[in-house]
Amino acid sequence: MTVKVEVNTEGCISCGACVAICDKVFEFNDANKTIVKRQPLTEEEIKCAKESMNACPVMVINVEEIKASNNADYESSKEEKSA
Repeated sequence: MTVKVEVNTEGCISCGACVAICDKVFEFNDANKTIVKRQPLTEEEIKCAKESMNACPVMVINVEEIKASNNADYESSKEEKSA
């Protein structure tokens, strides 16, 4: 399974629950708001990202499953952004 994790940093209240639950995926930026450190790669990381989403008191974390047909599009869009 492949997922895409996003955080609405403007709505983040910096409670730290997500970072405490899943520090491989989430971290704080310089403004002390949660950002995605990196997309989850393993089933364990996907699980903890989802746990973080459910624990977020202001619901600013989204974990969306990428369907197989969209996975190639997602990967190519990542490559374009990094170029």
